[in-house]
Order: sequence, then C-alpha cells, then structure tokens
Amino acid sequence: MQQKNKALSIRFYALLLLFPFLIAIGILLVFLHVNFNSIEEKSNYITDNMVPDFIETQGLLQKLQDLQHSLELIRFSNDFNLVDSAYASSRRLNSDYCAPYEKEIIGFKTRIGAVYDVRMEVLSLRKYLFDKVQYVNELGQDIDFYKKILIAPASLLDKQADYKILKVFSKNYTELKTRCLSKEVNESNTLSYCDALLPAYTDLEKNLDELYAKRQQLDEEYKLILQDIKDFGQTLSGKHNYSLIKDIFEIEDNVGTVRHMVRAVIVIAVVMVLVELFLIHFFIVSPIYKIAKEIREFHRTKQPIQVMSSSKIGEIQDIYSLLNPLFKDVSAVYSESFELQKQNKDLKNLALIDDLTQLLNRRALNLLIREKPFAKNGMAVCMMDIDYFKCLNDTMGHLEGDKVLHKVAAVLKEKVANGDLIYRYGGEEFCIILFDVKQEDVIKIACRLCKEIENLNLLNKGRNYKPVTISAGTSLIAQDDKSETLIDLIHQADDALYRAKNCGRNCAVSYEEVLKL
Repeated sequence: MQQKNKALSIRFYALLLLFPFLIAIGILLVFLHVNFNSIEEKSNYITDNMVPDFIETQGLLQKLQDLQHSLELIRFSNDFNLVDSAYASSRRLNSDYCAPYEKEIIGFKTRIGAVYDVRMEVLSLRKYLFDKVQYVNELGQDIDFYKKILIAPASLLDKQADYKILKVFSKNYTELKTRCLSKEVNESNTLSYCDALLPAYTDLEKNLDELYAKRQQLDEEYKLILQDIKDFGQTLSGKHNYSLIKDIFEIEDNVGTVRHMVRAVIVIAVVMVLVELFLIHFFIVSPIYKIAKEIREFHRTKQPIQVMSSSKIGEIQDIYSLLNPLFKDVSAVYSESFELQKQNKDLKNLALIDDLTQLLNRRALNLLIREKPFAKNGMAVCMMDIDYFKCLNDTMGHLEGDKVLHKVAAVLKEKVANGDLIYRYGGEEFCIILFDVKQEDVIKIACRLCKEIENLNLLNKGRNYKPVTISAGTSLIAQDDKSETLIDLIHQADDALYRAKNCGRNCAVSYEEVLKL
C-alpha cells in the first residue's frame, strides 16, 4: 500500500523560502565587514602617514614656487629695488623647514644668488650705457653734422631699445668716422669734438658687447635653474603622490568590489523574492482564492459543493477537508432559516394585511406611526368612507357588502401611485398616505377617486339602487411646520371627511377648507 504524502505547514515553507535569503544576507554582511575593515585600515594609514607627508610636500612645493617667483622677478624686473626685494625673499626661505631636502634648497638659493649678481651687473651696465649715450649726445650736440645722427635715447625698460641702439650706433659710428677723417673737417673745434666722440663711441661699443655677453650669461643661468626647480618640484610631487594615489586606487578598488557585490546580492534578492512570490501565489494564494470562489458560489446557490482539491500546505489541506461537511451543515441551516423566514413573512402578512381587501390594515398603520411619528414636507393623508354602507349591509347582506369593499379596494390599488400607502382603516373606512404632493394635487386625487368609485356603478338597494359612492377628507402638512405628526394629519383628514359627509357625500374636502369656516 502506497503511503500518502504528508502535507507540510505554512511555517515550514516560510522558513524554507526565507533560509536562502538569510544565507545571502549573511554572506554579504561578512564580505562587507572584511572590505570595510580593509578600507578603514587604508584610510587610517593615509590619515596618519600619507596626509602629513602630503601636507609637508605641498608646503615645500609652495616654497619652490616662491623661489621660482623670486627668480623671475630677478631676471625680468628692471627695478633695482624690486630685484633686491626678490633676492632678499629667496634668502629668507628656511632650509630647516624643507628637510630632508635641505641640500637641494641651499643649492637653489646659492644659484639664485649667482643669477642675482649677474642680473645686477646687467642692470649696472644698462645704467652705464644709458649715461654713456647721454654723454655722447651731449658731446656732439654742438656739431652741425652730428645733430643729424644723434643716438636715440637709451631705455632701461624696453628690450627692443637695445637693438635699436645697436642699429643706430653702427650706422652713426660709420658716418661719424667718415666725417671726422674727411678733409672737409678742418675747423679746430670740430676736430676736437671728433677726438672726443670717436673714443666715446668706441667705449660705447665695448660696453654694448659686454652688456649682451652678460645678458646671455644671465639668460642661460636663469633657464637652467628654472628648469631644475621645475624638475625637482615634479619629482617631489610625483614621489609623494604616487603612494597616496596608489592607496586611493586600492580603496576605490575595494569600494568597487563592494559595489559589485551589493549589486549582485540585490539581483539575487530580487530573483529570490520573485521566486518566493511565485511559490506563495502557487501554494497559498491560488488555493485560498479557489476556496473563496467556492464559498462565494455556495453563498450564491446555497447548495453544497463537493471540493476535490488538495494542497501541499497542511493548513490549506485542513481547510479543504473541512469545507465539504461545513457546506452540508451550513446548507441545512440555510434551508431551515429560509423556511423560518418564509413562515415569519407569512405571519407578518397575516398580521399586517387585511384578509378581505388585501390592503394594509390598521395594525400596519399603527406600526408606521410608532416607527415614523413625524410627518415630512409634501406628506398628505386622505381619509375615505363608503357612503351609506350600513344601509347596504342591512338590505343586501354582508356578503354583498364584502364584495363592494373588495371592488373599492381594487380601484384604490389601481389608481393610487405605487409609492403611496393604502390602509383599511376599519369597516368601510380607508386611509391613504401620499408623499411628495401639493394641496391642489391632493384634492384632485381625492375627487378623482370619488369619481372612479361612482363609475363602478355598484348599486345600493337601501338607497333605491343608487350607485355606491365615497366621501373623502384630506390634510397636508404645512411647509413651515416640522413638529406635525402623522396622527395629527389623520385627525385633520378625519375632520375634513366629517365635513364632506355633512356637505352631501360623494365629494372631497380639504382640512384647509374646514379651517376657513
């Protein structure tokens, strides 16, 4: 005999679905812990060791930039005071602060000092050149032919002025020498000026050559030391930044690994959640939905349904096993309840319905008055009474009287609106409750009903075979009176009915007409 597979509980399946997710979360937490520890160690190392070295290196690089700036001022400035200030600034750099690069800094300061010396010589030579040009021009300003070949004023600030001086000097010196050595110059004063100018020009040429030699030396020294400072700065920056960048890259790698791991776990978690949702839907939601569908069908039909389904879930299998006997028991209860409801309805109809006319009886009217005592706007009451009904019973018998009551009730049910209520108030008297009507409409309805009863042509033997008629009295709630009750309207309509009886019967009278009398 094959053994039946045992269904497992929802708790077991929940733990079974949750266990892989918890394992994935645990692995992620361990991985994150290890990587975060590594990141923390690297961060602490950078903070404790690399950052101070980096800050010190940045300070040293700033000092190198200061040296470079001072060197540029020394080279290019034509202001003696500014050059001296730049050189003094370079000398104030404390080499002790720059350890372990004290030797390199001292070397740069020494070389800058040498550049400064050459630069001061160049400036001195330019000053001397300026003064010499002024002197030469002063010597020759009284000579007629020299006035045409004056050397342009020397400038200490414009580099192009030097080349202009050279160009003009070369041209003027050739012309001056030719003029001074020509036979046309024979005046004693002119010869004396020539004797003074020619050596002065020669000396000027010598100083110009010396100036450009010194400036070439200055440019060479400046370029060498500037390049050495830049190279040293790049080496220094690269040396300290390499380790820092390496450690930062390692941290970024760890962060990237963590990021990939988190993404992988998220993807796995999403897949697991989708799988769990599918399994929950397949094993739990779908069976429960089926059970709900069968219960709704049972509620609709009230007929027991044979449930043949099974489930891997123990609790749901228990529900399936209990549904069939439950449906049978509830169906039996429904049947008994339906029979009781039917009996109660029949009893209620017997209690509230007049057996002869099949209208609501006086007991039903009293129940309405008890449940809803206050009248509403637009509510009216019409009391009706069959004229000379006692005479009809006395002459034609109660059987014929019952026939008349039945036919009058049939007309009332046919001609009165469905929403309105018709009661057999007692004997030959009827009460009609109208809703959402106006006074003029109430009296019209009552008059129409009187005419309809007369048109039945029911003969009253006691009245010489005249047609049976009815009298009616109506009452409508006042629009501004919210305290008026249904009993008040009935009494008012009854007073109007009494007035209609006194006015000759077979007519309708409103309570408002009674009040006018």
